[in-house]
Amino acid sequence: LNELVTILMISQDAEAKGVDKKPEHAAILDLGRRMALSEAAVQDVIAGSAITDEAIQKVYDEKYKEMPKEYKARHILVKEEDKAKELIAELGTGADFGELAKANSTDGSAATGGDLGWFTPDRMVKPFSEAVVAQEVGKFSEEPVKSQFGYHIVLVDEVRDQEPPAMDTVRAQLAQEIRQQTVSEYVEGVRQRTNIEVKGQQLPATPPAEASQEAATK
Repeated sequence: LNELVTILMISQDAEAKGVDKKPEHAAILDLGRRMALSEAAVQDVIAGSAITDEAIQKVYDEKYKEMPKEYKARHILVKEEDKAKELIAELGTGADFGELAKANSTDGSAATGGDLGWFTPDRMVKPFSEAVVAQEVGKFSEEPVKSQFGYHIVLVDEVRDQEPPAMDTVRAQLAQEIRQQTVSEYVEGVRQRTNIEVKGQQLPATPPAEASQEAATK
């Protein structure tokens, strides 16, 4: 309360002295006003958006209609291709995959016999995930799989369909996505009907993807 009173007193004194009329201060005040109006407009759009159960259900159905499969796999990771081929040869003669992983794998999964647990392919580097998807369950890869980490020998133990999350656990997230989409459409609509020029150059109706991505990260 004291801080608010201080701000009001000083701002009133500044107005009495004409500080707000000075060009260098007037521009900042105008920008602050426009920022506040912009935020108010966005809040009005959000308040008017229809976050109904039907809208949430529609987004849920679209987002989770195709769930990626989950894989349970093991691997042996080594630095040299020749070493990987040597281990594959040992597996071919009946060597135990888990024991070879414990003795040779160079990553943290060695302690558990190369067990990587359950995962979806998008969580792994592309060469490895592609090998996992293509590998027959219960068999190991007969050729080393190269990635930026080295050479993998892949063994897929199980594959299962991934269950979508329960609606109640993602309802708030989906509602927020609807709000964000509504605001994006509003902003794009305003941009499309606005002629914007900066230093004599006309801006494109839609900003380049790179600029949009950069802005989104700031």
